[in-house]
Amino acid sequence: MKKIHKKMLVQLLFGFLIGRVVLLERNPAGAAFFAGALTQGGGVVPLLFSVGLGMLSALPVEAVLRYGVGMLGIVVAKNLIERQGMKWSIWQSSGLMAATLAVLSVTQYTILPYQWKDILFTILEPVLVVALARVFLEGQQYLFHFRRGRQISQEQLLSLVLMGMLALYGIPEVMIRDISMTVLMVLLLVPFAGYQYGIGVGAAAGAAGGIILSLMGQDEGFVGSLCLLGMITALFRDKGKMWSLSAYLLGAFGIGISLNRDMLDLGMIKMLVIDSLILAAVPDKLLRRLRIPLYGDRGAGENPEGLQMKNKLEGFSDSFRQLARVLQKQSEEKTGVNRRDVRLLMKEMAEQVCDKCSHREYCMGQVAVNRPEVVSHLMEMQERGMLRIDQMPAEFVEECIHPDWFLMEANQGLRMARTVMSFQNQLAQNRRVLAGQMEQVGELFRELAGDAGQTAKVPEEMENVIKRELAGMRVKVENLIIYRDKRNRLEIRMKAHTGKGRLVTARETAGVLSDLFGRSFMPSRESHNVIPKKETEMVFVEDTPYLAVTGVGRRRKEGEEVSGDNFSCLSLPNGELLLALSDGMGSGKGAFGESQVVIELLEQMTEAGFSKISALKLINSLYMPEAVQTSFATADVVVLDLYQGSCQFMKNGAAATWIRRGKGVERIEGQALPVGVYQEAEPYFEKTEIYSGDYVIMMTDGIVDAFAGREEELERLLQEQRIVNPQELAEYIVDEAVAQSGGKVNDDMSVVVAAVWERTRENSYVPSYKNRQLRLS
Repeated sequence: MKKIHKKMLVQLLFGFLIGRVVLLERNPAGAAFFAGALTQGGGVVPLLFSVGLGMLSALPVEAVLRYGVGMLGIVVAKNLIERQGMKWSIWQSSGLMAATLAVLSVTQYTILPYQWKDILFTILEPVLVVALARVFLEGQQYLFHFRRGRQISQEQLLSLVLMGMLALYGIPEVMIRDISMTVLMVLLLVPFAGYQYGIGVGAAAGAAGGIILSLMGQDEGFVGSLCLLGMITALFRDKGKMWSLSAYLLGAFGIGISLNRDMLDLGMIKMLVIDSLILAAVPDKLLRRLRIPLYGDRGAGENPEGLQMKNKLEGFSDSFRQLARVLQKQSEEKTGVNRRDVRLLMKEMAEQVCDKCSHREYCMGQVAVNRPEVVSHLMEMQERGMLRIDQMPAEFVEECIHPDWFLMEANQGLRMARTVMSFQNQLAQNRRVLAGQMEQVGELFRELAGDAGQTAKVPEEMENVIKRELAGMRVKVENLIIYRDKRNRLEIRMKAHTGKGRLVTARETAGVLSDLFGRSFMPSRESHNVIPKKETEMVFVEDTPYLAVTGVGRRRKEGEEVSGDNFSCLSLPNGELLLALSDGMGSGKGAFGESQVVIELLEQMTEAGFSKISALKLINSLYMPEAVQTSFATADVVVLDLYQGSCQFMKNGAAATWIRRGKGVERIEGQALPVGVYQEAEPYFEKTEIYSGDYVIMMTDGIVDAFAGREEELERLLQEQRIVNPQELAEYIVDEAVAQSGGKVNDDMSVVVAAVWERTRENSYVPSYKNRQLRLS
């Protein structure tokens, strides 16, 4: 909750400062900031107050009233639209704000005198509001949903740069002798952005800074001058900080001589030198910590061997999927004996029966049964059961001297045709199931190819820095490789050993890597806890921004030796936590065996690399309960991504899952058949964000049935109970369910609770997932 308050305070501070920015004798930036922030949620009243207060400190009262009406108007419109169940978008927010301001301006100028520039500004202001709101939205999204270690896109970074520059412009100017503190900060951000993020961001920061200086009364040439300075600083960032700062000062001197004489002003020179000294004094370690990781950062090119393996996996995927399509085409089922089958049957009867009849040369019955209209009639009759003599055509009855023999052979042929059709349909079903499995295996190979990521040799400069830092701890490193997955999560592999001296733990080494990369690393589970003297492979993985603690409460049905419910809490190497709960239909050993099959197969397939959806589909097609079509098992799966802060829900016939967030609860339920009922059943799927302090609560129908008819009591119980410990919360829910049932356990009861918290310095030693219980039967 404190994090939310901090993020809200940052938003309010930006709102106040940008509310003071006057452009074209108006404040389109403040209106745009409010329109963008309104789409992010948070406190509307504090936001309205902060932006309005900023405007009031810089604009006339009548202008502030105009913007106040616009802001109140879009707040009311947002509430009306959301009550209709529709989503409020940035285009609605900024468009309505722009339209309101335009209408108010036109109304004002129909009453009061105006100049031609007022008409021009009235036309430009709505355009600026819409454009700036869209730009601000990127930065606001990052600020409002900020968490440590989260990456930032180029668009979000550029948005933050522009917001930062405008906020600096909104700060009242403070002069210390002939040095403006606002100009000093603007000039400091230009080399900082160029050195930290490269040419593109450096140029954008310079251009934004130049615009701010122009608004403050400086020459317009500063836009191009500072843009060049940002690019010059970035050109030498690979050489080191001192090279970049030297290039920054020399570039400013060169621009002052050739392009912009104002750069050689004494006060400007003082500020350039002060900024350079400030950046030079900041330790490289701190600069790495201040650097927000960008999407798409890469250490080096993709490994050719990795690319070759990726291509092979994609080839395997295409082969399996093609095989699945072929099998699918061969899996069409017949619903009954068709017209062609009846015609062939009558022809066969004519050959088998009529050929042996002495009356054949004179009988027209064999001709009658092969007429098209008679075949159609017989096809309808056979669908009702066996063929009878009264269903045969009159000509056949009159001519045939052995009608009973003919009908007996015909009905026997129909029974054989139906039996063959049943076997063919079963074969078609098996082919369809196999086709589905082949399709899922193909998807697995494609996912593995997508997860192949990039394996890259570390650049020589970076490798030297890492070796030098670790050598200070008496750790010698060789064969340093960085692996990056599709989510941009890093894994560092190295051959390492220690020399003489004290032992060095893997966690100490991870701390050094964390400082160098500006990301939190931890030793992988397969690595040694202490780096040995003999060279061995060490693996360090990027730690997750979140950690999870779980708890389980269970009761078996009275009179049974074991519970029919099974569960799993499985920590996956990619920073995910798999929570699974299965309820075997019925109770006792039979139900236990059915749910155990589902859980064990799910664990094995997930660890093998199958996606959770693919694993459930395969289990559904493979699962064969002992009592066919009478006993099945539910599957309730939750996947917590502790790296990205998301949560996936997959359900096959399972009870609702609850998310306790703050003082409210959210119910997740989906309609899907249990595992094994229907081979092509699709699991219910939903994905949502997860935040620090959230509790995910899973339960079987034994808990839900205890509150039957009183579901609101269960919801109130989850909402009002403030137990922090997940294990205690799970046991408390089970105890309450037993109490609701009059102290009896009428069905197996199981509850799985996972609490998610943001990783902090205080809990940084806790693994990403801490399982607090053993798996019981």
